Amino acid sequence: MVLKSNELIVLDKIAIAERIPHAGEMVLLDSCVSSNSSSLTCTTSSHTDKTNPLRTEKGLLASCGIEYAAQAVALHLALLNNNKSGQGLLVGCKNVVCKVRYLDLIDSEMSIKVKHIAGSELLGMLQYSFLLTATSDEQELLTGELSILITKEGHK
Repeated sequence: MVLKSNELIVLDKIAIAERIPHAGEMVLLDSCVSSNSSSLTCTTSSHTDKTNPLRTEKGLLASCGIEYAAQAVALHLALLNNNKSGQGLLVGCKNVVCKVRYLDLIDSEMSIKVKHIAGSELLGMLQYSFLLTATSDEQELLTGELSILITKEGHK
């Protein structure tokens, strides 16, 4: 499946798990609600789960949202590449702004939006922006950019 610019893709947690290099509780995304050739939006409530594998004794730090964004990018790359998992590695993040301290204090579902902003698979590097918001009131929780190194082999 190669995404076209106007194509809408909706996936549940099981379908997401089949397409990203994570398994079990580390699949943090619950659903993909929209995707096209340049962006993808997912939702989740796993940030409120007391057994979230990223959670500390004090809670789920907002910086853990970077992992949520990275999984959304991995899903986007899989959809762009005929559902092949593990086509990229997170090698950096920048301009990260945490607008809250803990994600688990957000009672509503969380939205994760990623958008391709630079680079190409042919060049071997991609840049994505990300935005995490509370779906109840669209409160911004975390923003930033991710740098992805494209790999030739999957690593699931």
